[in-house]
Amino acid sequence: MTDLPTSNPMTLMSIAAGFRRARLLAVAVEVGTFDALAQTPSGVPASTFADTTGLPARTAQLLLDGCVGLGLVARTEQDSGEPLFCNSTVAADFLVRGQPYYFGDFLLFNDFRGYQGWTTLADAVRSDAPTSWPNQRPLDSHPDPEVARARFRGALDPGTRWTASIIARSFDFGGFGSVLDLGGGIGAYCLEFAEHYPELHFTLFDRPPTIELAAENIADRTGVTLVAGDFWTDPIPTGHDAILLSNVLADWSDRDVVDLAGRCRAAVEPGGAVIVAETFFDDSSRSTPETAVMHGIHMILETHAGRNRTRDEYRTLLSEVGFRHIDELDLLETAPGANGLLIARG
Repeated sequence: MTDLPTSNPMTLMSIAAGFRRARLLAVAVEVGTFDALAQTPSGVPASTFADTTGLPARTAQLLLDGCVGLGLVARTEQDSGEPLFCNSTVAADFLVRGQPYYFGDFLLFNDFRGYQGWTTLADAVRSDAPTSWPNQRPLDSHPDPEVARARFRGALDPGTRWTASIIARSFDFGGFGSVLDLGGGIGAYCLEFAEHYPELHFTLFDRPPTIELAAENIADRTGVTLVAGDFWTDPIPTGHDAILLSNVLADWSDRDVVDLAGRCRAAVEPGGAVIVAETFFDDSSRSTPETAVMHGIHMILETHAGRNRTRDEYRTLLSEVGFRHIDELDLLETAPGANGLLIARG
């Protein structure tokens, strides 16, 4: 009889089934699972849930069971009658439309665009070239372009805004009068920082199509200036006490990081700071945390030379352009877009 290995293949099975969890989550959002359950916070039986969502009884039951397994729905047994299902705390906070940090549109956009992109990972690994751009479906391929646009806007906002909230509470920006958010997307940092630092003036700099979305997102918010441009070809706006680079540097090569950091150092006011927010690898291991590992793999799909780095690697690159004081700060909790800050001065 062949001796059995000492390890267990269930580790491999769990990894291989990861796509099922991602698809289940996206489909649960798409069919309105969490919005339906939010109508009755105390819980409803599966039959009522099926009636509310219009799903067949069998698939409604299995969908709820699957969401219980993922920790997104809670099931409560009854002494008599059907068990009741209600949203878990994380679903109530992030998966019910109308909540301040609603993640549903992000999950749907990721399912629409990102999932397909990862099917080309083998090609990207072999070629060392991004493969997601031509293979991921553009917004105008969606059956309803306005829905796609709304999902794109919604996809950019929640994770970034949650990250901004944690950064705002982890580091005191009260000593700055003005902050430039370079490559800042549609204004999540502007909105969140305004809640914590109402006297702070914010300038958001990004490419013209993104600034158009930012204008819709920010509306008439005072204390925010929107500037359209490309930070590789246009001058970096001057006159700011701090420049924020959140999830920007990981997209670029070491030489590009040095170039951009040097231009930021020249643009920031004397005595100001350049603040780098990233999901850093641990200095002791380039295999932890998992969020940095997975984001690093995503850089293969999306960029020509991007990669996640350790804090020490960034210190070396920032020092090359003349920064003499580089402080490190762990966030109060890990966020979707960052697990720490580097604050470079001098």
